[in-house]
Amino acid sequence: MSEDGDFPHVSVIIPTYNRPSLVGRAIKSVLGQSYQDFELIVVDGSSDDETKEVVKGFGDRRIRYVSETGRRGLSNARNMGIRSSMGDYVALLDDDDEWLPYKLEMQVDLLDRLTEDYGVVYSGYRTEQDGRIAGEYYPAERGYVYARMLKGSILSVPTIIIRRSCFEVVGYFDEELPSCEDWDMWIRLAKEYKFEYVPEILAVYHIHGDQMTFDQSGLILGVEGVLKKHHEDFSRNRKTLAEQYRYLGALYYLTGDKAEGTRFMFRSMKLNPIQNGIVHVLAALITPDIYREKMLVALTGDQNAKLRQNLNA
Repeated sequence: MSEDGDFPHVSVIIPTYNRPSLVGRAIKSVLGQSYQDFELIVVDGSSDDETKEVVKGFGDRRIRYVSETGRRGLSNARNMGIRSSMGDYVALLDDDDEWLPYKLEMQVDLLDRLTEDYGVVYSGYRTEQDGRIAGEYYPAERGYVYARMLKGSILSVPTIIIRRSCFEVVGYFDEELPSCEDWDMWIRLAKEYKFEYVPEILAVYHIHGDQMTFDQSGLILGVEGVLKKHHEDFSRNRKTLAEQYRYLGALYYLTGDKAEGTRFMFRSMKLNPIQNGIVHVLAALITPDIYREKMLVALTGDQNAKLRQNLNA
C-alpha cells in the first residue's frame, strides 16, 4: 500500500532461490529508489538457506514474501508475482541485478504521460563482472518494434516496466520454455503494444558463472522453443529466420555438436545465401578451439546480443 492507503502505482517482482546476499543487494536497490510508491514482491523458489530471513529482515511493510511450493522455475515465479500484484505497472528485477536510484522515477514519469497503446518502457543498462564495468548498452528502438524483436531481444529484464493490463492481453510468461522466456514475452508484447525508452543507463546487469544464460544446451532448447512457437511470424522473413538458424548453429558448435551446428549453418545459408555462415562452418571445423574461445568471449556482457552482433558482423 502507498502512504495514503491506496494501492501502489508500481509492483516490483523479484524471483529468487538460494541467493541471500544477492537478493539483499537487489532489494536495497529497490528500497533506495527516489520514487517510493511501490510494492515489492519477492517470490522464493523454496530456498533452503537464509533467504527468507534476509527478505523479512528489511522490516519494510511494502515487501511481500511469497514462497513457491517446490522449485517450479523462473517463469512460474514471475507469474506468481504478477498475478498477486496490485500496481498499475509491473517492474521486473532478477535477484542478481540491481537498479540505479532514479530508475523508477524516470520510467514511471514517462509511462504516465504515454497513451495506452504504449505498453512498455525500458532503458539503458551496464554490465558488471567482478566489480568492473564490462559494457554499456543504450536503447535505440521505439514504437512498434515487433519486426526487430524477432531478430533478438532488444532489452534486458532489469530495464523494463510494463502496464499490468498488458498481461491480460498477451498472457503470462511461458512456463514450458526452459529459457528465452523473456524474449518470448517481449515478442508477444511487441506484437500488441508500442515500446518507449528512457535514453539513460538505469540498471546494472551482473555477470557471473552460474547464470542460466551461460548454459548453451538450455539456451538452445529455449531458442528452438521460441522459433517453434512463433514459426509463422519467423517464416514470413527469410532473412530473420536465417539469422536465428545461424545463431543456433553457433550455439551447437559451442556445445561440441559439430553435426547439428553445421546443419543449422547450412539451413541458414539456404534461406539467405548472402551471409557469413560458411565462415562459421570453416572456423568451427578447422580451428574449433579458437572458434569456441571467440564465441565464448562474445557471450560476455549481454550474452545473446553480443553473440548475435558477432554472428552478423
